[in-house]
Amino acid sequence: MEKLKYKKFDYPLCAEIPQLKPDMELITRFMNENNDQWQDNFTAHPGITLSNAQVAVDTFHLIDHIALTGPSEPQIINSQLDSISDVPEDAEGRAKLTASLGNKIRTKDKLSGKAGHLLNEYNWGEPAEFYKDSELHEHITGLFKAPVIRIRYSKMKPGAQITPHIDYNTTYAIRFIIPIDGNEGVENKFWLKKEENTFNLEHGKVYFLNIGYTHAVYHKGTQDRRYLIGSLGGQQDLESIRYDK
Repeated sequence: MEKLKYKKFDYPLCAEIPQLKPDMELITRFMNENNDQWQDNFTAHPGITLSNAQVAVDTFHLIDHIALTGPSEPQIINSQLDSISDVPEDAEGRAKLTASLGNKIRTKDKLSGKAGHLLNEYNWGEPAEFYKDSELHEHITGLFKAPVIRIRYSKMKPGAQITPHIDYNTTYAIRFIIPIDGNEGVENKFWLKKEENTFNLEHGKVYFLNIGYTHAVYHKGTQDRRYLIGSLGGQQDLESIRYDK
Protein backbone atom coordinates (compact mmCIF):
# COMPACT_ATOMS: atom_id res chain seq x y z
CA MET A 1 0.00 0.00 0.00
CA GLU A 2 1.46 3.33 -1.09
CA LYS A 3 0.85 6.47 0.93
CA LEU A 4 -1.67 8.75 -0.78
CA LYS A 5 -0.55 12.25 -1.78
CA TYR A 6 -2.92 14.78 -0.24
CA LYS A 7 -3.37 15.27 3.51
CA LYS A 8 -6.54 15.99 5.47
CA PHE A 9 -5.76 19.74 5.39
CA ASP A 10 -6.20 19.64 1.61
CA TYR A 11 -9.88 18.73 1.86
CA PRO A 12 -13.04 20.04 3.56
CA LEU A 13 -14.40 18.38 6.69
CA CYS A 14 -17.41 17.00 4.83
CA ALA A 15 -18.58 17.61 1.28
CA GLU A 16 -20.70 16.17 -1.49
CA ILE A 17 -18.70 14.72 -4.37
CA PRO A 18 -20.91 16.32 -7.04
CA GLN A 19 -19.91 14.32 -10.11
CA LEU A 20 -20.86 10.98 -8.53
CA LYS A 21 -24.45 9.91 -9.24
CA PRO A 22 -25.41 6.71 -7.39
CA ASP A 23 -28.30 4.52 -8.54
CA MET A 24 -30.41 4.82 -5.41
CA GLU A 25 -33.14 2.48 -6.64
CA LEU A 26 -30.57 -0.28 -7.09
CA ILE A 27 -28.76 0.47 -3.82
CA THR A 28 -32.02 0.39 -1.85
CA ARG A 29 -33.39 -2.70 -3.59
CA PHE A 30 -30.21 -4.73 -3.01
CA MET A 31 -30.22 -3.78 0.68
CA ASN A 32 -33.85 -4.86 1.08
CA GLU A 33 -33.28 -8.11 -0.82
CA ASN A 34 -30.49 -9.02 1.61
CA ASN A 35 -32.29 -8.12 4.79
CA ASP A 36 -31.19 -11.43 6.35
CA GLN A 37 -27.53 -10.32 6.19
CA TRP A 38 -27.71 -7.68 8.94
CA GLN A 39 -25.21 -8.30 11.77
CA ASP A 40 -24.37 -6.48 14.99
CA ASN A 41 -21.46 -4.06 15.08
CA PHE A 42 -18.85 -6.44 16.45
CA THR A 43 -19.71 -9.56 14.48
CA ALA A 44 -19.63 -7.65 11.18
CA HIS A 45 -16.46 -5.67 11.85
CA PRO A 46 -14.37 -6.80 14.85
CA GLY A 47 -11.35 -4.89 13.61
CA ILE A 48 -13.22 -1.59 13.56
CA THR A 49 -14.82 -2.35 16.90
CA LEU A 50 -11.63 -3.28 18.69
CA SER A 51 -9.81 -0.20 17.44
CA ASN A 52 -11.96 1.83 19.82
CA ALA A 53 -13.70 -0.31 22.41
CA GLN A 54 -15.48 2.59 24.12
CA VAL A 55 -17.09 3.76 20.87
CA ALA A 56 -18.22 0.17 20.34
CA VAL A 57 -19.79 -0.04 23.79
CA ASP A 58 -21.59 3.26 23.23
CA THR A 59 -23.14 2.07 19.97
CA PHE A 60 -23.36 -1.70 20.30
CA HIS A 61 -27.07 -2.41 20.28
CA LEU A 62 -27.97 0.54 18.11
CA ILE A 63 -25.91 0.01 14.95
CA ASP A 64 -25.99 -2.98 12.57
CA HIS A 65 -24.22 -3.71 9.28
CA ILE A 66 -24.45 -5.72 6.09
CA ALA A 67 -20.82 -6.36 5.17
CA LEU A 68 -20.45 -6.36 1.37
CA THR A 69 -16.73 -7.06 1.62
CA GLY A 70 -14.74 -9.11 4.11
CA PRO A 71 -11.24 -10.39 4.96
CA SER A 72 -9.04 -11.28 2.02
CA GLU A 73 -6.37 -13.35 3.79
CA PRO A 74 -6.64 -16.48 5.98
CA GLN A 75 -4.88 -14.83 8.92
CA ILE A 76 -7.52 -12.10 8.92
CA ILE A 77 -10.28 -14.68 9.16
CA ASN A 78 -8.46 -16.49 11.97
CA SER A 79 -7.96 -13.22 13.85
CA GLN A 80 -11.62 -12.37 13.42
CA LEU A 81 -12.81 -15.75 14.66
CA ASP A 82 -10.40 -15.74 17.60
CA SER A 83 -11.55 -12.29 18.65
CA ILE A 84 -15.22 -13.16 18.34
CA SER A 85 -14.73 -16.33 20.39
CA ASP A 86 -13.58 -14.21 23.35
CA VAL A 87 -16.75 -12.14 23.39
CA PRO A 88 -19.88 -13.55 25.09
CA GLU A 89 -23.37 -13.23 23.62
CA ASP A 90 -26.48 -11.78 25.15
CA ALA A 91 -29.90 -13.46 25.26
CA GLU A 92 -30.57 -12.40 21.67
CA GLY A 93 -27.33 -13.90 20.39
CA ARG A 94 -25.66 -10.54 19.84
CA ALA A 95 -22.04 -9.93 20.82
CA LYS A 96 -21.78 -8.46 24.32
CA LEU A 97 -18.68 -6.29 24.62
CA THR A 98 -17.49 -4.11 27.49
CA ALA A 99 -14.74 -1.50 27.24
CA SER A 100 -12.47 -3.50 29.54
CA LEU A 101 -12.97 -6.72 27.56
CA GLY A 102 -12.39 -4.87 24.31
CA ASN A 103 -9.14 -3.44 25.60
CA LYS A 104 -8.03 -6.88 26.81
CA ILE A 105 -8.69 -8.44 23.40
CA ARG A 106 -7.02 -5.55 21.59
CA THR A 107 -3.91 -5.87 23.76
CA LYS A 108 -3.75 -9.62 23.12
CA ASP A 109 -4.09 -9.08 19.38
CA LYS A 110 -1.28 -6.51 19.42
CA LEU A 111 1.03 -8.86 21.31
CA SER A 112 0.27 -11.72 18.92
CA GLY A 113 0.75 -9.53 15.84
CA LYS A 114 -2.87 -10.01 14.69
CA ALA A 115 -4.03 -6.45 15.27
CA GLY A 116 -2.18 -5.15 12.24
CA HIS A 117 -4.23 -7.48 10.05
CA LEU A 118 -7.56 -6.78 11.73
CA LEU A 119 -7.24 -3.00 11.58
CA ASN A 120 -5.94 -2.71 8.01
CA GLU A 121 -8.74 -1.49 5.75
CA TYR A 122 -6.92 -2.88 2.73
CA ASN A 123 -7.27 -6.42 4.09
CA TRP A 124 -11.08 -6.26 4.03
CA GLY A 125 -11.81 -5.86 0.34
CA GLU A 126 -12.90 -9.36 -0.64
CA PRO A 127 -16.48 -9.19 -2.03
CA ALA A 128 -19.01 -11.34 -0.17
CA GLU A 129 -20.52 -14.22 -2.17
CA PHE A 130 -23.95 -12.56 -2.41
CA TYR A 131 -22.36 -9.31 -3.59
CA LYS A 132 -19.44 -10.12 -5.90
CA ASP A 133 -21.40 -11.04 -9.05
CA SER A 134 -24.28 -8.67 -8.41
CA GLU A 135 -25.50 -5.68 -10.36
CA LEU A 136 -24.70 -3.54 -7.32
CA HIS A 137 -21.05 -4.63 -7.30
CA GLU A 138 -20.75 -3.67 -10.96
CA HIS A 139 -22.40 -0.30 -10.28
CA ILE A 140 -20.23 0.56 -7.26
CA THR A 141 -16.94 -0.39 -8.93
CA GLY A 142 -17.93 1.70 -11.94
CA LEU A 143 -19.12 4.67 -9.87
CA PHE A 144 -15.69 5.46 -8.42
CA LYS A 145 -12.36 6.01 -10.19
CA ALA A 146 -10.47 4.85 -7.10
CA PRO A 147 -10.66 1.20 -5.99
CA VAL A 148 -13.29 0.43 -3.36
CA ILE A 149 -11.39 -1.40 -0.61
CA ARG A 150 -14.15 -1.88 1.98
CA ILE A 151 -17.90 -1.28 1.85
CA ARG A 152 -20.95 -2.03 3.95
CA TYR A 153 -24.54 -1.02 4.60
CA SER A 154 -25.08 0.41 8.08
CA LYS A 155 -28.22 1.05 10.09
CA MET A 156 -28.42 3.43 13.07
CA LYS A 157 -31.43 3.19 15.33
CA PRO A 158 -32.98 6.37 16.79
CA GLY A 159 -30.98 7.52 19.80
CA ALA A 160 -27.74 5.99 18.52
CA GLN A 161 -24.56 7.97 18.76
CA ILE A 162 -21.02 7.43 17.57
CA THR A 163 -19.02 9.40 20.11
CA PRO A 164 -16.11 11.69 19.13
CA HIS A 165 -13.12 9.83 17.70
CA ILE A 166 -10.54 9.89 14.89
CA ASP A 167 -10.21 7.12 12.30
CA TYR A 168 -7.53 7.68 9.64
CA ASN A 169 -5.93 10.40 7.52
CA THR A 170 -6.58 10.91 3.80
CA THR A 171 -3.01 9.76 3.10
CA TYR A 172 -4.13 6.26 4.16
CA ALA A 173 -7.60 5.92 2.57
CA ILE A 174 -10.74 7.92 1.74
CA ARG A 175 -14.07 7.49 3.53
CA PHE A 176 -17.32 7.99 1.62
CA ILE A 177 -20.98 7.67 2.58
CA ILE A 178 -24.22 7.44 0.60
CA PRO A 179 -27.28 8.20 2.79
CA ILE A 180 -30.30 6.06 1.87
CA ASP A 181 -33.10 7.05 4.24
CA GLY A 182 -33.86 8.14 7.81
CA ASN A 183 -31.50 11.13 7.64
CA GLU A 184 -33.80 13.67 9.29
CA GLY A 185 -32.51 14.57 12.74
CA VAL A 186 -29.07 13.03 12.19
CA GLU A 187 -26.16 15.33 13.04
CA ASN A 188 -22.70 14.63 11.63
CA LYS A 189 -20.21 16.67 13.66
CA PHE A 190 -16.57 17.51 12.98
CA TRP A 191 -14.18 19.54 15.10
CA LEU A 192 -11.52 21.78 13.59
CA LYS A 193 -9.31 23.69 16.04
CA LYS A 194 -11.96 23.10 18.75
CA GLU A 195 -14.66 24.64 16.54
CA GLU A 196 -17.70 22.39 16.12
CA ASN A 197 -19.13 22.00 12.61
CA THR A 198 -22.45 20.22 12.02
CA PHE A 199 -23.54 18.65 8.72
CA ASN A 200 -26.92 17.21 7.75
CA LEU A 201 -26.48 14.82 4.85
CA GLU A 202 -29.08 14.40 2.10
CA HIS A 203 -30.51 11.24 0.59
CA GLY A 204 -29.02 10.03 -2.67
CA LYS A 205 -25.75 11.95 -2.68
CA VAL A 206 -22.18 10.72 -2.25
CA TYR A 207 -20.26 12.50 0.50
CA PHE A 208 -16.60 12.60 1.48
CA LEU A 209 -16.00 12.38 5.24
CA ASN A 210 -12.68 13.74 6.50
CA ILE A 211 -12.30 11.26 9.34
CA GLY A 212 -8.72 12.26 10.13
CA TYR A 213 -10.35 14.99 12.21
CA THR A 214 -12.32 14.35 15.39
CA HIS A 215 -15.88 13.52 14.38
CA ALA A 216 -19.10 12.06 15.76
CA VAL A 217 -22.66 11.19 14.73
CA TYR A 218 -25.82 11.76 16.78
CA HIS A 219 -29.15 10.31 15.67
CA LYS A 220 -31.86 12.56 17.10
CA GLY A 221 -34.49 11.46 14.59
CA THR A 222 -37.34 8.96 14.88
CA GLN A 223 -36.57 6.47 12.07
CA ASP A 224 -33.75 4.05 11.39
CA ARG A 225 -31.00 5.75 9.44
CA ARG A 226 -29.68 3.49 6.65
CA TYR A 227 -26.67 4.25 4.52
CA LEU A 228 -23.90 2.76 2.38
CA ILE A 229 -20.41 3.53 3.67
CA GLY A 230 -16.97 2.52 2.53
CA SER A 231 -13.31 3.27 1.94
CA LEU A 232 -11.44 4.11 -1.24
CA GLY A 233 -7.83 3.26 -1.93
CA GLY A 234 -7.15 6.45 -3.88
CA GLN A 235 -7.95 10.17 -4.12
CA GLN A 236 -8.98 10.38 -7.78
CA ASP A 237 -12.64 11.07 -7.00
CA LEU A 238 -11.88 14.09 -4.78
CA GLU A 239 -10.36 16.43 -7.37
CA SER A 240 -13.51 18.56 -7.53
CA ILE A 241 -13.48 19.29 -3.79
CA ARG A 242 -9.75 19.50 -3.07
CA TYR A 243 -8.43 22.91 -1.99
CA ASP A 244 -5.88 24.69 -4.24
CA LYS A 245 -6.57 22.51 -7.27
